[in-house]
Amino acid sequence: MAQISATKCDLCSENDGSIFCYECKQAMCLSCRSLHDKIPSTRKHKVSDLYKVDRLVFQSELECSSHQELKEKLEEIKVAIDNVKSGHREKIKQDSDKVELLIKSTADAMHGIIDIVKDIRVNEVTDYKQLENEQIDRTVRKLEKLKVGYENTTSTFDQLLTETHDTTFYQSYDTQKSTFDKLDDIPQYSKPDDIRTFDEESFL
Repeated sequence: MAQISATKCDLCSENDGSIFCYECKQAMCLSCRSLHDKIPSTRKHKVSDLYKVDRLVFQSELECSSHQELKEKLEEIKVAIDNVKSGHREKIKQDSDKVELLIKSTADAMHGIIDIVKDIRVNEVTDYKQLENEQIDRTVRKLEKLKVGYENTTSTFDQLLTETHDTTFYQSYDTQKSTFDKLDDIPQYSKPDDIRTFDEESFL
């Protein structure tokens, strides 16, 4: 084992050191060793004969506690990494999937409501178009029928005007006048009812 040359006491710097404290990493003389052992915070420090133990051994001894602490810290970091990579990542996935599912289900429900409202409004427009066209068809048929009556009466009056015999004219005139008076008046055509407007804001 290597011998260590004379070393001064690190505390008093006067006497030669004969004791070495592992924790303090200092050489001490016997007088300073006595004081060292009376201090509560250092009295339990591990000490050794300076000339019997190599300082490299002291250093190794002193580093053991730090080495163990480093191992513990390293293990703690590994656990933290595992938690972040597995537990935290899984929680993020679960929370994201839950919210995404809620968004999709809500969107599907809204689409269903929109489809219902759309069908109602489209049916309203279809009914409006059908009813108004039916009303137009009835009016046209009535006017066509009335047109035939007026055409026949007009033709008869035209022929009557060519009659040269007065008695025949007057007799026929009274008859045609009665027919004319029975013809319906030409109805006033009313424009279609306005369609209900589409309000985009109320629809949304």
